[in-house]
Amino acid sequence: QAAADGIVGFEHQPKSAAQKDHQTKALAKLSDQISKMVSFDPALGCVWSPDHVEMKPSSHEGEAGEHADVDASWNVTCKQDPMGSKITFHIQKAFPGLKEVSVLLLDAALQKTVDARHDGASLELK
Repeated sequence: QAAADGIVGFEHQPKSAAQKDHQTKALAKLSDQISKMVSFDPALGCVWSPDHVEMKPSSHEGEAGEHADVDASWNVTCKQDPMGSKITFHIQKAFPGLKEVSVLLLDAALQKTVDARHDGASLELK
């Protein structure tokens, strides 16, 4: 989940045809190119499939005006177990408006967090 401004460039529902087109392209980029933005070792054979990628209204406590978030989730299936490897983040390269990406990893055997504040940040799966 992210403030829409970091992905789409604005936080309101699109008003013009140009804004609607920009929103569609930004969400498609996020959906279609996630494996380049969040990458596993290619030897693991991981495949991403989007569950949903959408922009929806939100309420940011204490702030006036219209706001929206991008809410997205994917399923990742790997041919080999990714434990012992790492995940590398290149989200800011694709969406420079995102300054920090907070990652929470929950697995039966592992719980970790990382704040990916720069292109190339990684999370060890150990």
